[in-house]
Amino acid sequence: MLMKLDGIQKELRHGRSREDEFEGVTLHVRDDRLGVQLDVNIFPVYCTNCQQQLPHLYYADGSRYSLVGYFPCDLCGTTITLIDSDNIVEYHEIYTNEGQLRVEYRKLYKLDNDVWSAVKGATGYDIIARYKGQKVLLAQVITDICAAAKIDLSKLDGGPYITDKRFGRLPILINRWLWLLHRLKIA
Repeated sequence: MLMKLDGIQKELRHGRSREDEFEGVTLHVRDDRLGVQLDVNIFPVYCTNCQQQLPHLYYADGSRYSLVGYFPCDLCGTTITLIDSDNIVEYHEIYTNEGQLRVEYRKLYKLDNDVWSAVKGATGYDIIARYKGQKVLLAQVITDICAAAKIDLSKLDGGPYITDKRFGRLPILINRWLWLLHRLKIA
């Protein structure tokens, strides 16, 4: 199911509609060789026809053979086709009549293995040693790192952080993560 997170539409099974009511990003912690895999279910969408980010974030809890769905652009009306990386969502491909865009969440959300190495260097927090072979929510990892580094993120006085000029609005959770990286002098 694909839906806008706009405070109006409800996710029928749970009655959720706000971004902070969803898990957002699950991390599949593999090993030193494979690192950390992402599974993203809250994300921004960019229209390659009108060259703008859509005003809402989107939630998807799965796809059928990688096809998340079709929907009209809120800004120009063109049909957007959304494809994902299948059972673990690390990227989306966005198609319109005017082109395509591949959104790699490791880069957009700054969750690649180089960042995890930098976090370990800055704080001693080793996600692989702590969660090897497990799934963990990014929100929990942020809490863990804040506790280890004695950082209070209760008042975000930075951001929103822009990691790609096409995406001016990222999920709250990702802004918290980017703020943490900024505080650690990583981002």
